[in-house]
Amino acid sequence: MKNVMTVNTNTLSTRQNVKLLIQEVHASGNAVLDLSNVEFMTRSVADELRYFEDQDEIELQGLHGPVKKMYQVVCGSKLTD
Repeated sequence: MKNVMTVNTNTLSTRQNVKLLIQEVHASGNAVLDLSNVEFMTRSVADELRYFEDQDEIELQGLHGPVKKMYQVVCGSKLTD
């Protein structure tokens, strides 16, 4: 079972936010980033998360509402629940 790190903020607005989160994920030995508390993220944040997910550095869970829609826009595909 992979360790999960929950993001405890409701807004992610910069690529730097993501880079700091990834550093925390690596430092804590976690592999899954839970975004269930996040209510808003910018397109640049979604793009950065996709990059790190594509590099197999993280897995994402808890995508919902506007956060899920933004991630779908960046990925260019529909995600399933």
